[in-house]
Amino acid sequence: CHALDLLGHGDSAKPTAPEAYSPQAICAHAFAWIESLNLKTPFRLVGHSLGGYVALHYALEHGQNLHGLGLIAPYYSEDQLHPLTHQALHKPPKEGRRIWQPQLWLSQLISIWFNNAARLQPSARRQLALDERRANLWALFGGAAGIDDLYPRLPEVNMPTLVIWGARDRTLDPASFPHMLGALPEGRGLEIERSGHIPQLAFPEQVNP
Repeated sequence: CHALDLLGHGDSAKPTAPEAYSPQAICAHAFAWIESLNLKTPFRLVGHSLGGYVALHYALEHGQNLHGLGLIAPYYSEDQLHPLTHQALHKPPKEGRRIWQPQLWLSQLISIWFNNAARLQPSARRQLALDERRANLWALFGGAAGIDDLYPRLPEVNMPTLVIWGARDRTLDPASFPHMLGALPEGRGLEIERSGHIPQLAFPEQVNP
């Protein structure tokens, strides 16, 4: 198993220019990393949220390399966003403006509501807040704004595709995932009733198998 931090997240590079985080740049960074692994046989690709968009885009462009897809609360269209979130994405803070960073305790409260993460263990909630705080703000805004609407192309994803989502997702509309399954030729889904946007952390006993 190989795991990637998307550009601007985790231990990956964090450029300061906002244009470095366009959806095209995020995908190019991820695709180059996959190519660098020099894998010789078809593999399965798993992505969460924006990572789901990257995984879908890879499947559409390089499907011959894949054996299957695992998509957890995948972002595939701006239509999935709440109208206020959609508006915020297209009005990101200007470069050079000081960015307000809340205290860690407040970050955890925001994360609990936004990710519906109340079920997480305290250590997991704290780690989630730390990870979000150390991500470049442009990665959180720019990577999600202006994506290609992949819904019309979903019938081209001709491989086994598992979609997992939470029924209480406050980041992406939960109703968008059954809609997505209807367009995938080999799609099957798992809705986790009490989960929000991060079922892999809240309900690993259901997601991991």
